Amino acid sequence: MRFSPLVPPRRPSFGRRAEPPAAVIPTPTSEERRLIERIMRHLGPREKL
Repeated sequence: MRFSPLVPPRRPSFGRRAEPPAAVIPTPTSEERRLIERIMRHLGPREKL
């Protein structure tokens, strides 16, 4: 499963700056979605503030 944070690459200290790549938002697989749903059900309903 992917739990790594999205961290921008470091800028080089010399030369021309390259354009940063477009941010890619990973979509969870069906197995990951099922795990997330099970965790959320285990936590129970949220209290209203």
